[in-house]
Amino acid sequence: MLPEPACILDVLLTLLYPVEPPTWTSLDGFGPVLDAAIRYDMRGAIETLRQALISPRRVDDNILPAFSEIDPIRVYAIARQAGLEPEAQVAGNATKSVSLRNSQMSVEVENMPTKFYRDLVLLRDERGHWRETFKLFKTKGINLKGTGGLTRTASTRSTIMSPSLFGRAIRA
Repeated sequence: MLPEPACILDVLLTLLYPVEPPTWTSLDGFGPVLDAAIRYDMRGAIETLRQALISPRRVDDNILPAFSEIDPIRVYAIARQAGLEPEAQVAGNATKSVSLRNSQMSVEVENMPTKFYRDLVLLRDERGHWRETFKLFKTKGINLKGTGGLTRTASTRSTIMSPSLFGRAIRA
């Protein structure tokens, strides 16, 4: 006897037949189907499901945005749980426009290990770091000039950022 319910197996087996794969209109039930495909090493089904997470979808005659754009935190949780790191990166990058505090929690997000949540916070910090640094420099009167580094506009001292130092400034 298989541990998956019939509804999960129905979708999973549909992915194997040489017909058009099912169109996902929501992420409900997506995780269990992906888990079953991984458990049974169904590579074609896994690839189809991976694409369904991060690619725009066609529903009837409409092209809908990817789930990674609509619900990036949930897609991140699903992808990380399944070990799909590239898809998790795409979804993690898409979370920049979403507040982590006010997000509606899906089952996948509620059950996400703390390590995955921490990794998401670090990813968001890394991706936003340079933008925030640029804003900080601008408010302090520091302008980017050429490719040589940074200069302070209202001072005789210049700050040079060496590519190898990343973040440690050398005062000249």
